Amino acid sequence: MIRVCISGAASRVAGELIRILVNHPDVELAAAYAAGHTGERVTSVHHGLIGETDLQLSDTPPQPSAIDALVICEPSDYAAEIALNPRKYPGLRVIDMSGCYASDPRAEMDLGISEINRKTLVRGATRAYVPGAAVVEALIALYPFAGSLLLGDDIAVSLSGRYSGDAQADGCKVAAVLATVQNSFSSNVLFTPSADCAAGGRGLRLGITFPSTLLPQDIRALYDSVYDDHHFTFLAPHPLEMKEVEGTHKCLIHVDKLDAATVHLDVIADAVVRGGAGDAVHVLNLLFGLHERTGLALKASEF
Repeated sequence: MIRVCISGAASRVAGELIRILVNHPDVELAAAYAAGHTGERVTSVHHGLIGETDLQLSDTPPQPSAIDALVICEPSDYAAEIALNPRKYPGLRVIDMSGCYASDPRAEMDLGISEINRKTLVRGATRAYVPGAAVVEALIALYPFAGSLLLGDDIAVSLSGRYSGDAQADGCKVAAVLATVQNSFSSNVLFTPSADCAAGGRGLRLGITFPSTLLPQDIRALYDSVYDDHHFTFLAPHPLEMKEVEGTHKCLIHVDKLDAATVHLDVIADAVVRGGAGDAVHVLNLLFGLHERTGLALKASEF
């Protein structure tokens, strides 16, 4: 069994992570570290887990030698010590969901998006970061175009639903990754949150518009060629409803041609799972050589 410690275990995304991991066949939740919560049951903070686990929160973190993997949901001195000292803890797998350590070169973390970086994650990587739902959705949608050198001018991204991030910074993160895939790409990715964006709810919808002369059938063929052996990203032939993804690790994409020279992608995902807890588990599976779907066969909230 893989002994996992969650740092920042009282946070909402940690609650979602615990929900998934208590049913993961290859994981033992060895510790739930949360400052100021000693002796409280996890269910006293995450009420939806009543009947699922007897795990207790602790404000005393475990010794690194007592765990196989650390998932960081919130920053702490304990998380920083392990995240920023890979040579000191060479056998420990680290997954950063907090956004606090990945940009520090000392952390030596790889991008934790399987659709883009699976080979790296399964071939000896020990540390990865999950960059958040908006960045993950945008990169999944745009990666096939970048991989075929098809991106050119600025890309406009509208956001609605669960989003409270830094739009300018997130757009820059997407552009930076795309430029590593398509070296000739030097344009902007412009995130524009709508008035209904908030920290609550689950679903996040992206509307991505950019120049492309590809026909719809060619775009569908492009996605099929890139994602045919991936398990959580799908093209949908119909307009998308958020209930199709809420509670799951899926990312759904619907393609529209606005005119002969412009494409619009409608992209939806559950922002607590995709780019959050689900991606942490997805990365965990890859780092330990497990099948990608292990523990992630999650049911949508409605059919």
